[in-house]
Amino acid sequence: MTDTWTFQTAFDDDDVETEIRVLRSWGSFTDVFEDAAEVQTITYCDSPQLILRLLERDENIEIDSLEVVVGDRTPEQYRDKLTNHVDEAYRMKKLIEDDRLRIYNLDSSRSILHTKLYRITKHDGSHTLILGSANLSKQAWENTKQTNTVVLFHTDGTSGLDEAFREAYETQKEDYTTEFMSGLIEDLEEIETKDDERERISAWVDGRVGDHEEVTELNKKVTQELDDVDVDIHKLTDDPEEADSTVSFVSDDEEADEVIEERISLSRRGFDNGSNAFEGLRDFDNTTIKDDVIRTTPQAYTEYLQEEYGIPKMWFAEDDGRLLMEGPSRRHGLMADGLPDDPSRIDAALADLEAYFETVERHGDSNDYNAVKAHMFEALLWFFWAPFINKYASRFRDANLTLDDALPFLYIYGESNAGKGTFAQFALSLISHSVVDEPADADEIGTRQVRGLRKVDSAFPLVVDDVTKNKIDNRIDGPLRNYWKNWPGDIQYPGIAFISNNKRPKKWFRNRAKILHFDVFFEGTFKSRHEVGEVIDQDNPVFEWFTYVLGERDIELRESNDTLYDARQAFLTLYEAANREVPEYFPRKPADEHHDTAKGKWHRAHDRGQLEFSEYNGNLVATFNEEMSFDVRSYCRSLPTRMRPEPSGREIEIKHVDNFIEWFGEDPVGLRPEEEANTEEETPDTNGVTSRLRRAIFG
Repeated sequence: MTDTWTFQTAFDDDDVETEIRVLRSWGSFTDVFEDAAEVQTITYCDSPQLILRLLERDENIEIDSLEVVVGDRTPEQYRDKLTNHVDEAYRMKKLIEDDRLRIYNLDSSRSILHTKLYRITKHDGSHTLILGSANLSKQAWENTKQTNTVVLFHTDGTSGLDEAFREAYETQKEDYTTEFMSGLIEDLEEIETKDDERERISAWVDGRVGDHEEVTELNKKVTQELDDVDVDIHKLTDDPEEADSTVSFVSDDEEADEVIEERISLSRRGFDNGSNAFEGLRDFDNTTIKDDVIRTTPQAYTEYLQEEYGIPKMWFAEDDGRLLMEGPSRRHGLMADGLPDDPSRIDAALADLEAYFETVERHGDSNDYNAVKAHMFEALLWFFWAPFINKYASRFRDANLTLDDALPFLYIYGESNAGKGTFAQFALSLISHSVVDEPADADEIGTRQVRGLRKVDSAFPLVVDDVTKNKIDNRIDGPLRNYWKNWPGDIQYPGIAFISNNKRPKKWFRNRAKILHFDVFFEGTFKSRHEVGEVIDQDNPVFEWFTYVLGERDIELRESNDTLYDARQAFLTLYEAANREVPEYFPRKPADEHHDTAKGKWHRAHDRGQLEFSEYNGNLVATFNEEMSFDVRSYCRSLPTRMRPEPSGREIEIKHVDNFIEWFGEDPVGLRPEEEANTEEETPDTNGVTSRLRRAIFG
């Protein structure tokens, strides 16, 4: 039987010898590589071990250099073939460094590349070009006894067909693939000793993504695994024509029209401590842990993460930067592709948002409703901004800023009926599609949980309810003081918010937190609770539009220390796009500075004669009367730390007088010359117009 047909053809006036060849065995296939100086191929090739044998002459084939575009394996899938084969990974690394090997794997965002194409350069400069169905996979040939038909073109290397093959090869390599081992080899360039080099290769083979401890690396690997999962993404919309289809992960096939069984596989091999990471996953459905390999589903992992750390998995997709969150039953897209063309849609969403703030006046009692609403809006800005906190960390670290000073915690305090917990439910629901609608209980959060947050690799903020000042000052202050100090850059740290009935914590925390006061009392009638509940339960896409706008902005260093500046501008962009008037209470400047509720507290004490000011050694001394003796430290903590206040008995010595005068609005004892005072109306006058105005404003 004849298996080869040869004939002469012409391509652009070039003579090309053409064969149609039937290949019935691995040996007949490898004959085409005879005298090969270089081979470039797009093929299925699921075995790194075969590549080693081809280049190390174990297959009686002499190939000087090989470049393989693997059309059916991602870099992670290809690396898994080297599990427990550190020596083989080391040999591949040496071949790459010696310019004898290049491997390109399927980019995770691409579908399978089914092309089979070979460019073989002989030692005499001639080329053999191959199209057909043959894969560079010995196992496939031997296990399936397959037969392949290919077309071979023999050229002198300069024909028009050679150029066409080169362009076809390069285009697919550039558009579909990423280079295997490139990141590892770059890392190894910084390593000095052979032992450290081997250890780094061992960590890479075992799927450890960096020099982090085990739980951190496994959570990082889960982020990569989830990023590779191709499922429909649920988005909120107020337009039915834009509604997405969704796919749920379910355990019962009868519960869904279409079942996609997507699983996460993690290896715990190679860790020094024998590994007990993620043992808690055993308690969740569809999870198995055997021989240090964890197999689970996105649903089980998400439920485990929320139970263990109080937050879901949230991350920015590597391919297009979208903000994604894994929910218990479906994946959520939290970043719009753009703003709606119809301004009325944005207007309606903003109106629904404002309806929440308006409940303050309808159902609350406060000395300053605008101040309360401004503080609430400021808190919402922090919640909306929090998923981007790691992007700001990267920019600030490049600018040599101290991250713990530049990336604030959020601390909301007020009386027990100030609506703090309800606000947390509202904000969490908006940024999570109602996946998270309750903050974590302070009784369940300790040092271990706070330290653990830096291992989760999630951008979703942790919100701790009913925390006491004492717990922050004395029990979890350790991991909070230097929360960002050793941030590695490739792990997402969640922002942290605290809700408290107490007053402000110690000075170190106040220096690193945005302190907001919900100075309001809600009666909490059935009617008011129902109305607020209806506002919270509404699906509102404003967060997705906000993240789109904020994601388009460059992070710039500004003269002010307002970390939320870009978040303010993003909201103003939405108001402009909606042609909607910006509410008077919207915090164009930080509400904790512009609407400082502590200022009213000091003025009321002064006006009532409970507080007197005097001068000592150029400093300002605030002296409280006997009935206020137990409130002195509370008043001291309410002052911005830039005033450098120091309490002692019934006195508070204020060392930075200018900052106090600017904040208080007047020079209470004439420490500064009259021409330096802000205005004539701001001089102390307990019985005059200024005092009466203060009483009208502050009560």
